[in-house]
Amino acid sequence: MSDLRQHLRSALNFLLEWVVVLCFTALVLDVLWGIVSRYLLGSQSPWTDELATTLMIWVALLGAALAYSENRHLGLDVLFAQLHPDTQRVNAILADILVAIFAATVMVSGGWFNAYETLLTKQFLPALGWLKGYVYLAMPLSGLIILYYSLDDCWSRLVEPAPPLSSEGETCSLSTPQKGEA
Repeated sequence: MSDLRQHLRSALNFLLEWVVVLCFTALVLDVLWGIVSRYLLGSQSPWTDELATTLMIWVALLGAALAYSENRHLGLDVLFAQLHPDTQRVNAILADILVAIFAATVMVSGGWFNAYETLLTKQFLPALGWLKGYVYLAMPLSGLIILYYSLDDCWSRLVEPAPPLSSEGETCSLSTPQKGEA
């Protein structure tokens, strides 16, 4: 991977990590305040429920983009590992293309349409007073990020050479063993 692409990906991952951590921290504090206000003060603050839902949406969608970037999403690695390395590469490229198509059509296009229509109709969250469209912007934003990552992964697989095969037909490890590994 080129230095510029690697630097961009690392910077985006760093930013995503911090945004997700901040949103999750706010979510935890919001839920705790909801509990304290309900049981200690006798009346739950009316905005805690809506804020928790909003933050959960943003954490889930941005967290999904981050998980995709770090290859920590759900997958069938058991089946994939049984394939020949060339077939693994082709399948990975096809998966990247399918993810890019899904991210572009459903998440970016559909998410933007949903957010735009909701902003046009001026639908509000009653307790917070925020426009619902801002909540829905999490979908096209995370879709753009996933689209970038999938295209970057696809490009890397197309441009970078496949790992060499050992004499037994298995891929050779190109990494150096860490301390304690033999």
